Amino acid sequence: RWEVTDAPPLAHDYHVTLGILYNPDEMFNCITMGPPADSDEASEFRSFWGERSELRRFSDGTINEAVLWTGRWEGEKRTIPQQILKHLLCRHANIPTEGNGVQTTQSLLDTVLSREEYNTSKVTDTNTLRTGEEE
Repeated sequence: RWEVTDAPPLAHDYHVTLGILYNPDEMFNCITMGPPADSDEASEFRSFWGERSELRRFSDGTINEAVLWTGRWEGEKRTIPQQILKHLLCRHANIPTEGNGVQTTQSLLDTVLSREEYNTSKVTDTNTLRTGEEE
């Protein structure tokens, strides 16, 4: 605890573990769509997302605030929630995202699942893939 008149303690003094539930229909979208550019909510959206927010014209002719995330291929799209989390923690909580500032575990299985022996399109021996519940 600290007095409200004091500066908050530095982030590196603490370790916090969070669990986040994602909306599976939205979590890999490369665009976070914001409000129309001329709406009252546009300035609030820009303030929340900061330098990541930009005006974009969409194929239907609308001009909205939007945030673009890096996701050119499937593996990169799986990092979008991590990109969002790191951006918001840095912007609003002044938590450094480089080094050990923010660590995520969402992609730890990607390296295992991409290994040749677990690639189901090449598996010929069904004993290779086991859940442990077979016996």
